Amino acid sequence: MGRMDKVDKRDGVDKMNRADKASRPLSPPGPLRPSRPLRPFLLHLALMMGSLLLTLLLGEAVVRLFRPQNPVALMYSDNPQFGFWNLSNLKHKRVRSERNCPFYHVTTDAGGYRGARPVAIPKPAGTRRILVLGDSFTFGVGVEDDQTFPAQMEKFLNPGGALGVSPATARPVEVVNAGCPGWGTENALAFWRARAEQLSPDLLVLAFYRNDLNDNLRHLVYRSGNGKVVYVPKKGFARMKRLSRMIPFYDFLSEHSHLLALARRAISAHMTRPEPLPPSPAPPAKPPHPETSSGQPGAASQAAEGSSPAGETLVPSPVPGNPPVYAWVAQEFASFIPLMESLMEDMRTRRVPLLLVLIPDRSDCGEDPSVQYVESQRLAEYWAREGKLRLLDLRRPLMECPAGLDALYIPKDGHFTVKGNRLAAEEVARAARGLILE
Repeated sequence: MGRMDKVDKRDGVDKMNRADKASRPLSPPGPLRPSRPLRPFLLHLALMMGSLLLTLLLGEAVVRLFRPQNPVALMYSDNPQFGFWNLSNLKHKRVRSERNCPFYHVTTDAGGYRGARPVAIPKPAGTRRILVLGDSFTFGVGVEDDQTFPAQMEKFLNPGGALGVSPATARPVEVVNAGCPGWGTENALAFWRARAEQLSPDLLVLAFYRNDLNDNLRHLVYRSGNGKVVYVPKKGFARMKRLSRMIPFYDFLSEHSHLLALARRAISAHMTRPEPLPPSPAPPAKPPHPETSSGQPGAASQAAEGSSPAGETLVPSPVPGNPPVYAWVAQEFASFIPLMESLMEDMRTRRVPLLLVLIPDRSDCGEDPSVQYVESQRLAEYWAREGKLRLLDLRRPLMECPAGLDALYIPKDGHFTVKGNRLAAEEVARAARGLILE
């Protein structure tokens, strides 16, 4: 067979094969297989994720063993106007705010106000509205929604309550719980300026607890200087809170992870640390102070007598005519006083009365209360004499309660029990009744 015959035969076979392939139905393409370089990458990624997960689990075990924390459920979120605020639309959420605090349930409305009944905006016609601002004592840590002192105030003041007026002549009284755990005076002032118009209260009750002084040094909302305050919200703090919400399963981890709780505490402490206090000259030496009933000098008596322990510096008191105080106390009041002055000026402009309620720590209900409480009391009395506010000090009613302090404060926690909230509600309602009926 010649070469040409072989070529013709191969051409014929090729034509037959092409015709056979053309007559077959087209089949869908098979799945794409990863290229060989991708497989090592996926393997390394899986190893990295596994190592990270193992490290986090080991860290969680170490923190639980050596530095146990208090994981808490999410109840607040950042707020660009007043730092942070309660989450809205919580429905009977079971929470535990502190390690020694009992579990309790929280309900909030669309505005973030605690309570089963939503706060109506605008205020209903014919209603007297009392707005209560404050921190965890106002919010009611450790008790149910209807057991907080603002909620019990409303019961006292309406017809049928112990302090209610005649149903025939009474206008309904509504008490709005605008407390938020962790708030200082700066948060309350920012909140008031942001929502006073829409809430239209007939009376503002500001509940003060001594750690509000230190909370103001975070400067989340205001910066103070030369006796004035400037509205400068801390954007970094709010941004950090928003970024934290991007962590997978953040809600679950917030309630159960000790490692996350430790990280949150460290980051928050770093971002909200107080500014350093400039050095102050030490005053001349004073004679020894008298001893307390325990045989040891107390903090308040030391400041009152003008002496100080080793390493403590005394500076002039923020209250005119009062003895010197510790430098760190003066620093706290240097932020607190301008904030309060701004609030009182705004209250005068709006013609809304202000009732300042001093809430003592359990340790303040004794013969020698803390320096912060004593100075706050003196300062509040000075403002009351000047006619800038009305004052209610709960220390005496709490000390004189027949049930005793053990029945009024949650053991190892320090917040009010149900009985403590009821006593506070009755005292505040009695003071508020005279103001809203004037």
